[in-house]
Amino acid sequence: MLSKLFELKKVLGASDSGNTSNKFSYIDKEGNIRSFVIPSVIAEAGPNPEVDMGGSSKVSLPKESKLHVTIKSDALPNGEKVGHYYVGEYAKFADEYKQPNGEAEDKHNNKLHTITTLTGFALMAWELGMEEINIPYYGGLPIEEYRRVGPNAVLDRIKGVHEVTGVDGEFKGKTALIKIEEGEVHPEGVTSSLGLGFDIKNGEMFETTLENKIGENFAITDLGAGTLDTAIYDVDGLNSKLSGNKKIGTNRYIDRILERIELEVEAFVEVKKDLESTGTYEPPYRTREEFMRTVIIPEVSKMIKMNKEGQDYEPRFYADWLWETGEDISEIVKEEMENYYNEVVKEIYAFWSSARTKTFVIVGGGLLFAYYKFREPKNQKRFLYPPNLEQANFFTSRAYLISNYMDHAELIQA
Repeated sequence: MLSKLFELKKVLGASDSGNTSNKFSYIDKEGNIRSFVIPSVIAEAGPNPEVDMGGSSKVSLPKESKLHVTIKSDALPNGEKVGHYYVGEYAKFADEYKQPNGEAEDKHNNKLHTITTLTGFALMAWELGMEEINIPYYGGLPIEEYRRVGPNAVLDRIKGVHEVTGVDGEFKGKTALIKIEEGEVHPEGVTSSLGLGFDIKNGEMFETTLENKIGENFAITDLGAGTLDTAIYDVDGLNSKLSGNKKIGTNRYIDRILERIELEVEAFVEVKKDLESTGTYEPPYRTREEFMRTVIIPEVSKMIKMNKEGQDYEPRFYADWLWETGEDISEIVKEEMENYYNEVVKEIYAFWSSARTKTFVIVGGGLLFAYYKFREPKNQKRFLYPPNLEQANFFTSRAYLISNYMDHAELIQA
């Protein structure tokens, strides 16, 4: 049935633009959900886009990380019409790159979020083997930002025709024409219930096993890189008065880990001293996403796997910096994970006390970051987690995608 959409060059996709990474989900030609992540990092490629990054294309990275593009679009800020960028993990090899600071930033007019979003849509097209796609924009804003600026602040900017061309890497020479004519911008956390209650396989939407557990009265919190978004649902639907967000995210704690390992790990103190003496100092991990992907997530995945098997697993976290490899940073990491957990849970309990719901659902990348604490038996009894816990960071983008699917169901069935 989805073939009719693809005949119209229409792709159902969604973007969850975050302060550590931009998560994307879309429906492929077999009718299944595919997801990928682009780190929220960009760098200007300079006036001559034909010059690549000095051999960086040979670095072993996932193909969605090798993104060097030219973008032609009216959505670019400051009246720009054409821009050349290194996007995501690739950008960290540039002399100057931009990533969000440790606190939450506005997303609706943010150059970084616009560029990673358009590049992600182009990647969807390239993965589908399409040169032109018509994609309804489905994304979101933190609840307080949504209240302040409204959905049109995003839609008016992103609607139009955008051309993205790969300059280097696996997609060199490929061009994607992206048409955005419609869409919806959701308050973050508000559509998360769709991700809990529904899934899509082989082009068909079906209810998950959590649908009956949730009920009509529940609260849900999305633990993000820059914000903690909480929504409450009752018999009348979303309670917009009680729902909101706080500027509490994982970025601050990840940055603290990165700062501490340079100051407290003896071997790294020496590396830093030697590098600074030459004037060539570079940090051990240039982006938060790189640190999470290489150091944190593998151990979190082991914890999740062992927990499902009814076994305890005590994670150990190791970091590398040039010639110093395998340095044990476990105590620093666990301490900051616990600090983040304590701040988050304090807010959750305060909200829960006023919400008076029986069910409280936790989703988002922060659930993975603090899984070391959330895995404790008392928390597994108190909270409800998504069924595909390893995919918790894609939870919101999948929820937006399911909303997209539901809105276009009639066209899909036609």
